[in-house]
Amino acid sequence: AREADLAQGFTMQFLWIVIFVIAHRILWRRGIRRFGAVGG
Repeated sequence: AREADLAQGFTMQFLWIVIFVIAHRILWRRGIRRFGAVGG
């Protein structure tokens, strides 16, 4: 049971990292476009 819980924990952590990275890239691209529009 412990090994199963450990595996599930690592899987959830990995998924959260992937989601965070994808969201960060999307926000980063939007930020660059926003700064580019301002002219900075």
